Amino acid sequence: MIFGLSWGVFLAYVVGLITVALSLITAFAAKDEGWKVDRIDD
Repeated sequence: MIFGLSWGVFLAYVVGLITVALSLITAFAAKDEGWKVDRIDD
C-alpha cells in the first residue's frame, strides 16, 4: 500500500503519467526538430 492506494490504482496512475509525459515529450521534440507530420491518404 502506497499512500493508501492499492497497487492497481498506483500502477494505473503511473502508467497514465508516463503516457502523458511521452506524448508531451514527443510533441515538444517534433516542434523543436521541425518535423512534419504527414497524413497518409489512401
